[in-house]
Amino acid sequence: MTGFVAAETSAVGLLAALFGAGTAAVITAVLLAALTGVFDPPPGHLYVAWTYLAVVAVMTVVGLCAAAAITVVRCGRIDTSVIRRDAG
Repeated sequence: MTGFVAAETSAVGLLAALFGAGTAAVITAVLLAALTGVFDPPPGHLYVAWTYLAVVAVMTVVGLCAAAAITVVRCGRIDTSVIRRDAG
């Protein structure tokens, strides 16, 4: 059960990170195109808030690990005799 929960958590976290990065890239491109003529002169490069991104990434990993740990603990408490009934 632990391996399944870890794999599921990793897959969901990775797909969410990829989707979030793709969405951020599209929004950045649209905003850059829309706001290029607003600033005179335009900025020389994009500013990336690396500290904020690092904090969000760490909190995401901590949250995913906590959710996985809670799931494993709670699933370990389930009485499987109720689920597995003898057919005969």
